[in-house]
This record gives sequence, structure tokens and C-alpha cells, in this order.
Amino acid sequence: MTTYWVSFLDQDRPVGKKATGVVIVEAETPEDAMSAIAQKNLHPGGDPTIDDITHRAPSAEWYDRILTSKDARDVTRLMCIASQDRYEDDDED
Repeated sequence: MTTYWVSFLDQDRPVGKKATGVVIVEAETPEDAMSAIAQKNLHPGGDPTIDDITHRAPSAEWYDRILTSKDARDVTRLMCIASQDRYEDDDED
């Protein structure tokens, strides 16, 4: 299973308001991720950009919901901290 970060932008919205939300979801493929988002009624509008974040995924509490811009920033910080911790663990070997 792959963990996807799906961010949505609406180019018709004013500058600074284009981001409509982020959804983190587990699926086999990007297409399956978009299907899961649609089935769970989590599409906040706009065009999706899909990134594989499996190797730096946050805790499950952030999955399967629409994240606000603030939530997305918080999760990004947590993912960066987790990635740094993993690299430090690798250095100790």
C-alpha cells in the first residue's frame, strides 16, 4: 500500500486562496487514491497534485480527511522531523 499526499488547487480563486485542501490517503495507485477520495466525499474542489509520501508518512490521525492549510503546514513539519530522525538513525549504524 502506498501513502499519497493529494493537494488541491483552484486556479480560478484569488491569489493566496487557490489552495482548497490536502488529503492524505492510502491506496495501491494514484488513480485508486483519487477514487477513494471521491468515494469518501473528500474532494475539496480544484485540480489535484499527487505525491507519494510513503517513506515519510505522518501518523494515521491525519489520513482520510480534508486538511486545512494550517493542518498541512503542521503535518509537513512533522514529516520533516520524522525524516530527520530517520537519517540520524541511519548515521548511527
